[in-house]
Amino acid sequence: MKSYCKERKGHWYFRMRVPKELHPYLPSEISYSIKGLDLETARFRCKLLANRLRGIFEQAKYGVISMGILNPFVREICANILYHDANLMTFGVLGLT
Repeated sequence: MKSYCKERKGHWYFRMRVPKELHPYLPSEISYSIKGLDLETARFRCKLLANRLRGIFEQAKYGVISMGILNPFVREICANILYHDANLMTFGVLGLT
């Protein structure tokens, strides 16, 4: 299983590679600091975000999401899951096991 939650200098980070097809619209890697969280919470939020981003990337590849809004849309999803709404989400909502 791939881990998207990395520790560096005492802080947790979310890191995920972006598919090559989307490099003209997004950086090659998405990385966000998740400061002040314990390991369990950081892993939970990273797993939620990774699954959501994989779905967004697939939709973008098939033209469901406009490439013009892809970058701000991804940034907003990352901020919402990592910093705001993650404590309201459950594994069942996103189909995680």
